[in-house]
Amino acid sequence: MLYSWERETLEEIAHQRIMDTFKELSFSVKKKAFGDKIQTTYVELFNLNQQIESFGVGKGKYNELGALFEALEHYTLENMSMKECDYFSSHHIAKNPIFNGERVMQLIVEEPDQQLLCKKYYALNNTQQHVWYPFFIANPHYMQHPIETDTYQYQKVQRYSSNSGTAIGSTLHEAIIHATNEVIERDAFSLFLLRHFYYDMPDHTLNIIHPNTLPSSLKETIVHAEEELQEEIILLDITTEVAIPTILAVTKNKKHTGIFGLGTSLYPEYAILRSITELVQVNHIASANIGDELAHREHFLNQLQPYPRHYACAEMNMCSVFNQFPATYVSFEDFPRFSERNLILYIEELQERLHQQHFSIYYSPVKEFSNGIKIIHVLIPQMERFLLITNGQLVFPSERGMKKSLKLQSSL
Repeated sequence: MLYSWERETLEEIAHQRIMDTFKELSFSVKKKAFGDKIQTTYVELFNLNQQIESFGVGKGKYNELGALFEALEHYTLENMSMKECDYFSSHHIAKNPIFNGERVMQLIVEEPDQQLLCKKYYALNNTQQHVWYPFFIANPHYMQHPIETDTYQYQKVQRYSSNSGTAIGSTLHEAIIHATNEVIERDAFSLFLLRHFYYDMPDHTLNIIHPNTLPSSLKETIVHAEEELQEEIILLDITTEVAIPTILAVTKNKKHTGIFGLGTSLYPEYAILRSITELVQVNHIASANIGDELAHREHFLNQLQPYPRHYACAEMNMCSVFNQFPATYVSFEDFPRFSERNLILYIEELQERLHQQHFSIYYSPVKEFSNGIKIIHVLIPQMERFLLITNGQLVFPSERGMKKSLKLQSSL
């Protein structure tokens, strides 16, 4: 049996579990497939009244399964319980030293002290330790329908809300890995945007993965993806100091501005695979204009025009980056390796690499279904969230983003 990256549940068992869950919820599923050799699946969930309840998108080998799981994750977030939630002084929470330098916390302190709804997060390496974290930051749906007792004024801070770090899995191990890697991935991408668009540091070198150094299976994947897009794909190594391989897949074509793929994994081949298939997925969804994606993007770019640096980040014109920044080729063989196929050992390795750079993983259970499917949210304090600008959210970098960029700039 071939190893299924970062999973410990067979595909057919995972598929049965998710369909059983939809049956319990009385949901029906409608699917659309895009692509040829690399496929994307888009699914919608409908209730008994044929009203849409959620949607999901899946990519790669298990694209349909991924779309089904993502749809359940989205539905659960929009109907999230208040379990292990409580009110605290907003200033007390935001001034916790563990959150030092986070821009959203600085904004909370600048506002009048109010009662703020928070959720409990457990330290992954010691569940006896915990922190309380503002509920709204991890759930952008909440502010549309806050509970009656919540009187906090979210207007100035809501743009920092995102479901990044939320993940679903057939097991807790799967969910923790997917959520943690997503936080690491978004941090690395945020730093990339800051260095190449926001702070515009022309002496910073782009690290391009030389395609000839890739394993044959990845070479074949790139060929198929380039046939799908009719464009050359470039793989950028944007791995940060935590040494967990993170890849950004892009094309040079200006019509593909804002279209990119990301992948993060202890297995560099899987990080690359995810970035390629996500690039294809995003292109499929944009081409099909699902959810009126093109109009939404045009609207928020227009809104950002008074803010040139933010506009550049949101537009993400890679043509200008490749023309402006020097590049060096790196080899696939240069990535740090992890050979274990055990997810417990995988999580331990994640923790160790993060700990070496003074980061810690906290998690909060979101939902556990009767068949074992779990949804959690992972928090890694002080990691950067500036990538929200690519969704049109007018955010500013935290101290990590500024220091990493300015430190690099001053050393050039």
